[in-house]
Amino acid sequence: MKELSTPVTNNFFGFAWFGALLALLFTPGGAAMAQTCSFAPTVSYTSGVGILSSPHSVTRGDLNGDGLLDIVTANFYSGMVGVLLGMPGGSFAPVTTYPTGGGTTYSVALGDLNGDGRLDIITTNYNTNSVGVLLGQAGGTFAAPVQYISGPSTCFPYGIALGDVNNDGRLDVVVTNYYLGTVGVLLGQTGGTLGTVVQYATGTSSSEPIGVALGDLNGDGWLDIVTTNSTLNTSSGPPTGRAAVLLAQGGGRFAAPVQYLLSGVNTRSVGVALGDVNGDGHLDIIGGNSAGNTVGVLLGQGGGTFAAVVLYATGANSAPQSVALGDLNGDGQLDIVTGNYTAGTAGVLLGTGSGSFAAMTHYSTGSGSGLIDMTLGDVNSDGKLDIITVNDAAYSAGVMLNTTVYEPPTLRSVSPTNSPIGTSITLTGTYLSSTRAVRFNGTAATTFAVVNATTVTATVPPGATTGLLTVTTLGGTATGIPFSVGTLSAGMWAPPADVTLAPNPAHDAFVVRLPAGTAVTQGELLNALGQVVRRPAVAGTRFTVETAGLGPGVYSLRLSTGAGIVTKRVVID
Repeated sequence: MKELSTPVTNNFFGFAWFGALLALLFTPGGAAMAQTCSFAPTVSYTSGVGILSSPHSVTRGDLNGDGLLDIVTANFYSGMVGVLLGMPGGSFAPVTTYPTGGGTTYSVALGDLNGDGRLDIITTNYNTNSVGVLLGQAGGTFAAPVQYISGPSTCFPYGIALGDVNNDGRLDVVVTNYYLGTVGVLLGQTGGTLGTVVQYATGTSSSEPIGVALGDLNGDGWLDIVTTNSTLNTSSGPPTGRAAVLLAQGGGRFAAPVQYLLSGVNTRSVGVALGDVNGDGHLDIIGGNSAGNTVGVLLGQGGGTFAAVVLYATGANSAPQSVALGDLNGDGQLDIVTGNYTAGTAGVLLGTGSGSFAAMTHYSTGSGSGLIDMTLGDVNSDGKLDIITVNDAAYSAGVMLNTTVYEPPTLRSVSPTNSPIGTSITLTGTYLSSTRAVRFNGTAATTFAVVNATTVTATVPPGATTGLLTVTTLGGTATGIPFSVGTLSAGMWAPPADVTLAPNPAHDAFVVRLPAGTAVTQGELLNALGQVVRRPAVAGTRFTVETAGLGPGVYSLRLSTGAGIVTKRVVID
């Protein structure tokens, strides 16, 4: 299973309102970035039994350990989740439903709460004011639900996010309580249980939070909370959609909210996603505004603060309910995807890498209005992000396979040009974000990492010989450049090829194991844009890298030693 985020938390076939964008945009680094993408027609799958299924939320993950993505839907009126196990080629088996313990189920998330290596299902149960937990069992099946109170009567939990907010190694649950104007934090306990909910205001009691996301906004190593507040009910003027930022205080506690305008007057903010869309190392906030027919972008400024919102039109009567980030066209830049409820389309705004976005292109989901949620994932294992949607009016989940033809890569330089086996080299070029192989005169590197769309690092593998160095991506194989394999100097330590990361793909953490005698001075986890997102404490020959709260995609672990650099790829699902 592979998922690319240049990847937390998703195109389409040929018809576009504004036509295909054929121009090439150039990033500050000089790499030409293709601004096109394409998708196959939607294939629909029943999400539950009867009209009561009415799915309101969707997520994806490998539930049965077969390396294929599976789909889970939250079926609102039936109080069920629908599980569709993935099949080879991007198709899905018929749905199996499980009760959530609540009368109505609004949102769903996946995470390993009890540390047994299996994904568990966590839901918000709207009219029972609870969180439902279904622990994963063998073969992608689930145990009976256990409910945890998310707030007092009529709090009505909507959105859900998972992450280790108190850094104790266990996943915690954060939900938005719509009518209470709060987020509820339920800290993870041993065995996959949850502690008593603690409430934090998202504004006034009428702030009406819906979407929620977790991310380290100020770089202090603690996950912060972002909610989208619809604020439909206000006595101080017309309603305006806002984002509320609650910075972590350590130990799973949070500061009072700071609100940022996310949409215009008489609008409401619904879905939310976090990602570094301009490559400055700060997380940005992206929110869908259903009543305003826009998507808002708040660029991070450092310290957990944000610039004024920039709005992008999603089309008349589009009503975007959900939003996700991912690299859809292989140019190394994050793109925005919205689920447009009334239009029944998935909308794509291709990123330029500078924090701006091209005009939206719409792709029909084939199910009419009612597209209430969507997510991104590589369902057919071809290395490209596909879109998964749910339509509450059609009682279905839809899959739109990404058929984009990626631009072929080029290589410009290698440094150093002469290096012995076991040492790290750096390649520069264009369209390198989807790199699948690096070969030294035909010998494949066992260790390489994508830093960004123009840079790849690789370790010279055993058996490499002097000749042409090539890179293969989803767009093809670059014309080779000369490279000489040198002789290992006395005293030089060759980075071992048997550094292991497990599990890989990872979800909330992975363990690094090193051969005896290996001395690592620093470890860094980098996203596909080359930004450091984690700096784990390195000690001895075994240590853990926490990944909770990071978006799905391909990351690289860079280990520094006194004699060289080791890079390893890891997929976060």
